[in-house]
Amino acid sequence: MTDNVFDQAINYCDIVGGDYIIVTNGIEIEMAAYDEKTDSYIVLNEILQYREMLNQEYSLPEVPKENFERFSITELENQEKIEEYSEMGTWIFGQDTPPWILDTNICRQFLPSDVR
Repeated sequence: MTDNVFDQAINYCDIVGGDYIIVTNGIEIEMAAYDEKTDSYIVLNEILQYREMLNQEYSLPEVPKENFERFSITELENQEKIEEYSEMGTWIFGQDTPPWILDTNICRQFLPSDVR
């Protein structure tokens, strides 16, 4: 399940004023509850029963804060580094992403070709 699927479910839930979303791909199923403190949806460890949802009988799991590190341009040029990162299970690169990634620096595009 991708972030796009969760984002779509969250948008629908926000429109109707719901507190929960349940998303499935036919194999996996996940449920998230709205957390007013963080103004976000937190994935629960289990699927709640209807009565538990009505009575809000659940506790939100602790979500550790992640430190995000950007790749340098040099690292992006190293295809082995990209493959290693993808194999770690972070799934930042989906199966539709081509097996090669071009490093791109938009600022370079505005420079004269003899300077690039």
